[in-house]
Amino acid sequence: LRRLVSEPEMVCSGKKDEDLCADPEKGHARDPPPTEAKVRQWRLAFLMMLALTAHNFPEGLAVGVSSLQSEHLGVVVMAAIAVHNIPEGIAIAMPVLEATNDRGKAMMMATLSGLAEPLG
Repeated sequence: LRRLVSEPEMVCSGKKDEDLCADPEKGHARDPPPTEAKVRQWRLAFLMMLALTAHNFPEGLAVGVSSLQSEHLGVVVMAAIAVHNIPEGIAIAMPVLEATNDRGKAMMMATLSGLAEPLG
């Protein structure tokens, strides 16, 4: 994941950076600079998308197998998984939206993750 989304170098030097850097003797934690926070948010969004895409593939298999048993069971399982996918889409879209401030990219990544289900 670090190869796909590089982490910026954070160097603490001089009086100007003292507020941002941790003092190991005093035990103060530093607040991450805005760019570092955005990189971490983007990394989280990408990881969520990968995990939920892998999670959606077997759900598609479950719908297919239940449809083979009976049409009614297939429709019930499909409806349950469709409702279940709403929070999954939100779990992908919100970190992307926070990291990029781009609604289109957030919707695209959530949709692409959900498209793994019909492939299953």
